[in-house]
Amino acid sequence: DSELGVYTPHDIIIDIALLYQAIRKVLKNLNVDIYEYTTVKSVEKDDRVIKSIKSDGSTEFNGEHYVFAAGAWNKTLINRLGIWQLPTTIYVCQALTFSKPANMKIIPLYFQDSHIYMRPEGATRLVIGNGYAKIIEDPDSYPNRAEPEYIEDLAEKICDRFVDPSEIKVISGWSGPCSTTPDGYPVLGRIPGFDNAYIFDGLNGYGIMRAPAMAELLVHALVRDAWKELPTTFDPSRFNGLRNYEPRVIELHS
Repeated sequence: DSELGVYTPHDIIIDIALLYQAIRKVLKNLNVDIYEYTTVKSVEKDDRVIKSIKSDGSTEFNGEHYVFAAGAWNKTLINRLGIWQLPTTIYVCQALTFSKPANMKIIPLYFQDSHIYMRPEGATRLVIGNGYAKIIEDPDSYPNRAEPEYIEDLAEKICDRFVDPSEIKVISGWSGPCSTTPDGYPVLGRIPGFDNAYIFDGLNGYGIMRAPAMAELLVHALVRDAWKELPTTFDPSRFNGLRNYEPRVIELHS
């Protein structure tokens, strides 16, 4: 059988751990204070303005603007602080790591029929997944390893994609929480009811690809007061007052 493929030789693979290290280094060079592993406990509000944020350990943060970009944890955080009812659905995606022979050359691939993707990780490993989404309530309750049924299902699907499937073996599996909105589009902009609080969420598991450009848009809007230049499709106010919605994952990217 014949298959049609699209070859994009200029695509790149980003090592997330190294990216975070690079971002941390840039921020420190800009004299930005970084507080990691910190839990926000409360906010001080004055009508439409957030005055300050307090964290565990009684540390207080004062600023002109507050951006909530906690990913899958945004919903719990914002609801708990009484800022807004963020209508996102939290779900878990899983992936597997396989060993492979060093002489097996594989470029990043995506198969539209089965939604399987694979990419090399170093010379002797592959990361393989298929975007399988499992809806959860609490982003802290996601499984820290791939589920057995997921491993079995993925293994069956990838066997058809290798000349000799016995050359690759499962090493480990992992999962992580993602967030999406009722219409599948991100939320980016001012939180309804506030003049200096902003939301950045609903990236649907594609944060590393979408976040840099969206963050630049938000900073531009903040610095230049250019809110009309933000995409209206992402406007958080489209969900203002929404209480009942069906939790589901809309994969607009595929």
